[in-house]
Amino acid sequence: MNRTVDKLQRLRRALAAFRNGAAESRRLRQVHQGPPPLWDTFPITSQAALSVFRHLGIELVITGAPVSREPQLMVGNHVSWLDPIALGTVAPTSFVTRADTQHWPFFGTGLKAFGTIFVNRTDKASRQLVRERIQEAIVQEGRMVGVFPEGTTSLAGRPWRRGVFELAANAKIPLQAFRVRYEPARAVAYIDDDTFVRQFWSILGLPRIRAWIEVREPMTVTDPEKTRAELEAWAQEWGTLMRDTTKS
Repeated sequence: MNRTVDKLQRLRRALAAFRNGAAESRRLRQVHQGPPPLWDTFPITSQAALSVFRHLGIELVITGAPVSREPQLMVGNHVSWLDPIALGTVAPTSFVTRADTQHWPFFGTGLKAFGTIFVNRTDKASRQLVRERIQEAIVQEGRMVGVFPEGTTSLAGRPWRRGVFELAANAKIPLQAFRVRYEPARAVAYIDDDTFVRQFWSILGLPRIRAWIEVREPMTVTDPEKTRAELEAWAQEWGTLMRDTTKS
């Protein structure tokens, strides 16, 4: 009984932190009648992200290069629905994610408030529109957009699609890569037959979670395929580490 009460209290505090951050982000968008200046929202979104992690019992370790102050693409591996929150602690990033996440309990409305770009990954026309929307968000609106080139979550990593790297090269958009990992990895990874509500409740019961995020130096993409392969291999080093840790 006490354990259930503790989980419910952690849930309430985490949701309150997320909801407050979303409300402030929504207010800024209304004040500016659209996306506010890139780093104006960062104190709000980073504090909300850190608060969510703290209430979920997640210890976060941040390493690597500082995030560029300029509008750009952020690309990285995708392990869990926690990944955008982890990146939100270091960068004011709007994410591209599956269309169905906007209907998730509690989080769907907040994702919209944070400027998330939703995509139907089975629809080629939708994917093309998303590429155009990403370019517009970065070049015209001065935003920072995060993309998971795998297209879905995985533990050890899946092949990265090259579309976002072609976009970066063709539109001359700067790019910065990141990678994330967690411990215990399988308990946090959103894969296989996991459902959001069931996994969220399971995470609330874990005594301790550690998360790492590492950021590489910003880069200019001239060879999309070479850049894709290089960054995929770099990110999958941590995927292999998580997979091997899970097996041991």
